[in-house]
Amino acid sequence: AEDLRLLYVAVTRARLSCFFCWGRVSKMEDSALCYLLHNNMPAPEQLLADLKRLNDLHDKTALLALKPFPEHFLSPKPDKAKSAIRLSSSRFTGRIDSNWQLTSYSGLIASAHEGAEIARPEPERPDYDERTESNSGRQDRSSEPPALNAFTFPKGAAAGICLHAILEKISFNDSGAHEAVITAELARAGFDENWVPAVSSWMRDILQTKLGAGNSFSLAQVRESHRVNEMAFYFPLAGMRPGRVNQILEAFSFPPLPNQHEVFEGLMVGFIDLVFSVSGRYYLADYKSNHLGNSPADYQQEQLQGAMLEHRYDLQYLIYTLALHRFLKARLRGYSYDEHFGGAL
Repeated sequence: AEDLRLLYVAVTRARLSCFFCWGRVSKMEDSALCYLLHNNMPAPEQLLADLKRLNDLHDKTALLALKPFPEHFLSPKPDKAKSAIRLSSSRFTGRIDSNWQLTSYSGLIASAHEGAEIARPEPERPDYDERTESNSGRQDRSSEPPALNAFTFPKGAAAGICLHAILEKISFNDSGAHEAVITAELARAGFDENWVPAVSSWMRDILQTKLGAGNSFSLAQVRESHRVNEMAFYFPLAGMRPGRVNQILEAFSFPPLPNQHEVFEGLMVGFIDLVFSVSGRYYLADYKSNHLGNSPADYQQEQLQGAMLEHRYDLQYLIYTLALHRFLKARLRGYSYDEHFGGAL
């Protein structure tokens, strides 16, 4: 919706006409223009047909004038008079405050692993959890094909992104529409459609799993109007001192942060996979697809706790909890953390 709003602003500010280039470019399938003009990822031969079809719908008041892309552009000729002028850059005499920066959970973790400066967060979507054994999902033709289930699902970053996208797009209440979403996302990730039944069963299990204190609810009970996917947040780091933060973490038995700076200034940024409410309480959830082994015994409390600490997911959910707490405090009249915040999952 935000991308469509920005597109609208871009193309409606011109007084007479607006020119734009269009074609099969990188990540076009995720762009507002592709959604508006084609409604899906078009084949090369469909691009022009879709644009002509849109014009035909408007008869004499065609919205688009289609012009072929020029085969050659003339290089501008330099102005000899101007090129004779000697140019030099101004000397910078200011001071850059290196403490002020954008950082994120993944940035803090990168500094811990590399012993380097806090990494800048990527401008794109947040981290996805890689399934840690790298393979492409191709079967060994010399032996029996492996069973298709959660343990044998392809591993790697593409698998994590695919599973996140499925959980983001499927309805928690209407399982009848799951197969179409799963089929589309598996195809987008390059995985065989034979995985559709196994992944559909996997998603049903996830949505029916009991959660919360006393196993009081499941995601299948969360109404569509009571969930927010990929909730972005920014909150200020006004003189955050890692030493002081570590004292608080250690008081609650959390491992300390790497103490790379005396003080942080700037913004903490991030995306929460899922925020939802049940019975008046608000929860955050972050999807993890780490591969810890090939049997349920590999996913007991001890192994899960080890993975949480290894990747510092404990720090991640503390940051997310603070972000959601501040959001709710600003939006809910009479907000109380103890009454309204349900927990991190």
